[in-house]
Amino acid sequence: MNAATTSDGATSKKTFTTDDAAKQILREGSRHYDRNGDNKIELSFTLDDQFSVQQKASLRKALTSWQDVTNIVFKEGAPGPDGSITIKANPDDNGGVSGLPNRWYGDMSTTVGTKGASDAPRHGDVFLSTAIHELGHALGLGHPGDYGESVHSYADALYTQDTRAHSVMSYWRETNHTGHDFKSREPSTPMKDDIAAVQKLYGANLNIRNTDTTYGFESNTDRDHFSLESSKDAPIFSVWDGGGNDTLNFSLFSQNQKINLNAESFSNVGGLKGNVSIAKGVVIENATGGSGDDELIGNEAGNRLKGGAGSDRLTGGAGADVFAYDRASDSTLTRPDEILDFTSGTDKIDLSGLLKNTSIKHFNIVERFTGRAGEIVLSHDPRSGNGSLGLDTTGRGKADFLIKSVGGIQASDIVTGGAHEPGVSKPEPQPEPKPEPQPDPNPEPFPAPHDTVYGFNSNTGDPFLSLHSQSGAPRFLVRDKGGDDTLDFSGFRQNQTIDLREGAASSVGGLRNNVGIAKGVTVENAIGGSGRDTLIGNTVDNVLTGGAGGDTLWGVGGRNTFRYEKASDSAYDDADLIMDFTSGQDTIDLTGLMTEVGTPLRLVDSYTGRIGDTVVKYNQQSGRYFVGIDLLGRRQTNFLLKSTRLIRPEDVIGLSTHLR
Repeated sequence: MNAATTSDGATSKKTFTTDDAAKQILREGSRHYDRNGDNKIELSFTLDDQFSVQQKASLRKALTSWQDVTNIVFKEGAPGPDGSITIKANPDDNGGVSGLPNRWYGDMSTTVGTKGASDAPRHGDVFLSTAIHELGHALGLGHPGDYGESVHSYADALYTQDTRAHSVMSYWRETNHTGHDFKSREPSTPMKDDIAAVQKLYGANLNIRNTDTTYGFESNTDRDHFSLESSKDAPIFSVWDGGGNDTLNFSLFSQNQKINLNAESFSNVGGLKGNVSIAKGVVIENATGGSGDDELIGNEAGNRLKGGAGSDRLTGGAGADVFAYDRASDSTLTRPDEILDFTSGTDKIDLSGLLKNTSIKHFNIVERFTGRAGEIVLSHDPRSGNGSLGLDTTGRGKADFLIKSVGGIQASDIVTGGAHEPGVSKPEPQPEPKPEPQPDPNPEPFPAPHDTVYGFNSNTGDPFLSLHSQSGAPRFLVRDKGGDDTLDFSGFRQNQTIDLREGAASSVGGLRNNVGIAKGVTVENAIGGSGRDTLIGNTVDNVLTGGAGGDTLWGVGGRNTFRYEKASDSAYDDADLIMDFTSGQDTIDLTGLMTEVGTPLRLVDSYTGRIGDTVVKYNQQSGRYFVGIDLLGRRQTNFLLKSTRLIRPEDVIGLSTHLR
């Protein structure tokens, strides 16, 4: 048992884990045995004719709820080879009583009171929970406490979790344990501690609900206690599931809910508190909220979280998570959702449902709204790490759909399910362009091999391959025979994409797909301009220089160098992001920056007030690794470079790695 104690109610109680509680419930050592040696436990049962037809149906559901979670088979009528349960009615009592099985005796007599019970019991009624409780005894489960001996009320309980929120075998109301309130209703299934206990006796039933299963609304469980029909329903159950890709769907509830997908956790559903739990060992992948302000919490699997209407708070947890939206009303400007742990490149925003439910044909990422429906504006505050996605669904030039996030959202993180995705998570080759430059009077298809610069600072001697301060956007195809070559578009201010891959097209100087690299040609290096550029390397060793502006850099393959020569190349409020840095293979070259600053760059754990102090760390909140430099000696970051992957101090050229 967990030795920790907590003050809850009148006395100090222990805190039990699920395993602790299961052992406590099984402390008497009772169970059924495989008496005929066929490697299974098969019990027969009979029902007293004093029960109404609907009461008998309810009792069969109680038996099924136990059979679903463990490897026991109940058969009505015929004698069971391993034991039997005779279920009797007692019209003079509303409680029940049952014997406990042992090695020598497996025939149980179980009584369920019908006094005050409806002839047609419903979920949440005392009759059903009493039946589940007494049948638990008939299977070998005891009470969580020594009731009637040393324990006369919850105040005497041994541990905090001794309530019906955790175990249907408990006598004590769920409200005794903070965070639970069933509004005077009772459990409809064995609860999580009961499931753990009975599985210790007979094993876990992995053959039940082992495909894709939905619990709640639109349920396919074929179980009334897991199936909701109306917003007036009040579910109280614990989920046992054998596998598949599964969903908790509480979409028709309007109350503020908390839906937690972690095993052994509780959710607040349909106006109750702590009324839905997930048994130990169960993985539920997906959750759907209702129209209230819900909180959805994922687990370590890849989750699909759909908050629905209302201002929802979503936490994906570990794994590649999808945050899905079907309607513009799911996250509005005045009541936006907030994703609390979005990881760009891993998590996704799925707008495919929203696209289907509007007249918008496809989405378009823009820097600012222009009055066209379907425009998306992405923003990111590098200081706080917070981001947002705004969508104009009406064409009125402003967002009417808004998602806030802790962690930036990139175009490649958005899924629409259509032919026109607003971005891709990994750059894909562009088709080879067909530029129409004026030909050189004496063109040489493949120049002699030497180190060649194309664009600004060109050494080609070809005016069509050379740019200067007055140049417009170029159109050319690189056909280079060898050497160490460079695409230099440093003089442009527009946001550019410079792609070094063979056969790829680059969009530079304000045009699209206007510079290409011929198939069979290798260009090693790229230099961006002062906009927010995307630089994409290839399979050889590349040197990528983004220049000013917050650039996105992909090395792709080879041993790559990401070069920085000025403080403005990656400023604190407009930082570069390296998407695929490989520590020990790639490098960050700060020698040019060190020369500009005129002082050495020294590795420190935290800023000391000296110019050149450099930190190389991981930001847990944003999920980014970063290099930060104090260039003014004010204990503040002026130069900031981010990475989705690990950066070590020894990966940084120009940095004195002796920690100060």
